[in-house]
Amino acid sequence: MKIAEYREQRRPIVYTDETYIHTSHTLSKSWSDGRTSGLKQHISKGNRLIIVHAGGMDGFIPNALLMFKANQKSGDYHDNMNYDNYSRWIQTQLIPNLQPNSVVVVVDNAPYHNSIQNPAPNSNSRKQQMIDWLTLRNIEHSSTLLKPQLYELILQNKARFVEYKIDEILRQHGHTVLRLPPYHPEFNPIENIRGIVKTYVAKKNVAMNMKVIMSLAEEKMNAITVITVEEWRKVCLHAIEEENKYQGRDAALDTISERIIINLNNSSDESEDGDDCDMPGVNELLE
Repeated sequence: MKIAEYREQRRPIVYTDETYIHTSHTLSKSWSDGRTSGLKQHISKGNRLIIVHAGGMDGFIPNALLMFKANQKSGDYHDNMNYDNYSRWIQTQLIPNLQPNSVVVVVDNAPYHNSIQNPAPNSNSRKQQMIDWLTLRNIEHSSTLLKPQLYELILQNKARFVEYKIDEILRQHGHTVLRLPPYHPEFNPIENIRGIVKTYVAKKNVAMNMKVIMSLAEEKMNAITVITVEEWRKVCLHAIEEENKYQGRDAALDTISERIIINLNNSSDESEDGDDCDMPGVNELLE
């Protein structure tokens, strides 16, 4: 995995992610001796607090915490998280506090992480736009081709030339973006950190209002930053273990897939001589 190469180069690895907490967020179960009633869960989830942060082996990135109420129409940040808010956070709170030559790890699923710069022409684009796109990228073509033929060339090549706006912003400041594979949260330590924060909020959230949960969330994140960076180190090391497991499984699957080859040149007589499977590796999988 590319991230292992960056670690060998001793580049700072910074994990980012966004999460939210509803004002009604509490523990689903609690202990009671029967003399008092437990905290009642609201039917409505209430308002939602958006939290954006980044961190790594040395803890949270200083001054990078962003919290705001979802659908709030005023202030520097408004509405739910989108590309404008995310890129503003990167430029005003993340980049100024990063170590030089950092590797910023982002989750690949959110649309605002993947806003494309200079997108490829689509099937409705003008023919000259298609020609210009192909020419700029040194893709062999002829101006005599029809639009459907030019578009087919674009489809065959556009994946190689995807440029993300976020990547370019960070690159201009000397940093690199690394995207996690989709549906692999175990590779992102901040997933565990936000779990710690959410549990803390749930245990202490009695008032169930925005001001309180914002205070509780910030209180716990400050505690992780100031008191025990060891929590961050622990989850980072766990993520590295998961990466190593993934690499091991990946290599094993490659080896097995190389061995599971059907020789189509075999005669039908050879396949009927015995009951054993002729596909190397399959018997091992079935045992």
